[in-house]
Amino acid sequence: MRIPPETQSERLSAAVQEVRHQTSPRTLAKTDGKLAITLDEHEVWHRWNTMGQVHGVVGLESAMWLQEKIGPFHSNGKNGGWPPDVDTATKVVATAMIGTIAKELHRRRLIATPAEVLLR
Repeated sequence: MRIPPETQSERLSAAVQEVRHQTSPRTLAKTDGKLAITLDEHEVWHRWNTMGQVHGVVGLESAMWLQEKIGPFHSNGKNGGWPPDVDTATKVVATAMIGTIAKELHRRRLIATPAEVLLR
């Protein structure tokens, strides 16, 4: 019997767990405020995630995971604009993921603005 390969969402969950285990609670608390997203960033991140999925930069399952973590609506300053149940470790992984997507979209000339400018 063949064991199915690890799913994309399992790999992302493992990455979140790794951040939780390798980072002290104090460091996570300091980092949390730096991961706040504005309404404009929220909208851009949704666009990049969709473009990344459409253009094969990110798989459907990973794009859906990221969509869930970003949330359908900006939280207006609560939890830094993230949905209430998203913790700091998840924000770290999601932010890194959107940065990777944006850099690849920029490399392919699908977005004009370098990701570093928009991702601070």
